Amino acid sequence: MEVQKVRSGPNRFEYQMVNYVPASGTRFLWVILRLSNLSDHEREFSWSSCNLDRGIITISPSLVAVDTFVNILKNEDETISAKDTVGRKVAFSYPKGDLPTRLKCGKIEIPLDL
Repeated sequence: MEVQKVRSGPNRFEYQMVNYVPASGTRFLWVILRLSNLSDHEREFSWSSCNLDRGIITISPSLVAVDTFVNILKNEDETISAKDTVGRKVAFSYPKGDLPTRLKCGKIEIPLDL
């Protein structure tokens, strides 16, 4: 897993005529990343295992999208093919004015220098 960038906003995501917005008092903090399966077998990955820290609490993803110009939502669980790499945009409803120090997905923990 490689974090390519973290950005604040946009605070709206439209998919199939539904507008997704962050919770009141928060903004979408987007983590753009690449997830690689280096094994010879397909692997399951659960986005529900991911979170950002905010002090001692954690914040789970609000939505996961394919990293393309066209808005496509992904399920919480997905299968990554053998030797494949996928790009994802993960939105977190994160409190305004605060920034996380790390992204954690299962056993993978990536420091964020924001």
